Amino acid sequence: MDFFAAQELAKKRTRISIALFVLAVLATIIAVYFAFWGILILMAHYGFAFDPASEGVFSLALWSPQRAAWVGGITAIFILISSLMRLSEISSGGIKVVELLGGRFLDPRASDEKEKRLLNVVEEMAIASGYAIPQVAILDNEMGINAFAAAFSPRDAVIVVTKGALESFNREELQGVIGHEFSHLLNGDSKLNLTLHGWVHGLLALSTLGYGILRSFGRSRGSSRRSKGGGGAIILAIILFAVALIIIGSIGHLVGLIIQALISRQREYLADASAIQFTRNPEAFVRALGRIQKTGSL
Repeated sequence: MDFFAAQELAKKRTRISIALFVLAVLATIIAVYFAFWGILILMAHYGFAFDPASEGVFSLALWSPQRAAWVGGITAIFILISSLMRLSEISSGGIKVVELLGGRFLDPRASDEKEKRLLNVVEEMAIASGYAIPQVAILDNEMGINAFAAAFSPRDAVIVVTKGALESFNREELQGVIGHEFSHLLNGDSKLNLTLHGWVHGLLALSTLGYGILRSFGRSRGSSRRSKGGGGAIILAIILFAVALIIIGSIGHLVGLIIQALISRQREYLADASAIQFTRNPEAFVRALGRIQKTGSL
């Protein structure tokens, strides 16, 4: 197997997928721009007087640089702030993940033979990959065969192995699995996945905003029906804009999830190729994958 070629192909496809993700965010911002323009057209239909010569935010022209700057800028800032807020919640790193899962960190002086073997394998793969030795944890109550790496930075990197994996794998199989996880750490896959998760959440926040607006104006529906002239039209326009935000945010969120899954799949291919590079033992890694596929996933 030409694992270097496989790694390069996975990296290339990842770059393409990330570019698609950026385009999805931009398309979402553009969609909000046109939704706002549509609301202006609706309000003009209901008798609101807009200056036809205006080139500002409230221009009725299909394209307005000022409206693009304001609506696009506010939308981008809203998505960015929502994403950063989400990232701040999940960026505690691998140590926090282990705590949440009820895992147990291994003492470097562990006396259990299988735990010592695991620690030795982690050190070997650290040398092979050139990555700093991370902390190692065991999920004692999980008998499924699985392992994963969690990290937002090298300082909080952790490799987690289930009790079932520790009991089931021989040394060579364990090397392949740990090598796979080191690839995730070395290539920043955990940070990439968390970052994408934050941006996907930012897209979903548009829908959340739309629902919030609808709830705020829910009690005004009756008055909007009774109102004549501008008041009812304004409320109707705001409600329709909220519905547009819900639709745009939901579509953006769905597309973001699909692209995130594509990127995750490519990073798995990269990790598989890297595991073979680190261990030079594809047969053992294939055996380990066969066992994992029956009960879990990397």
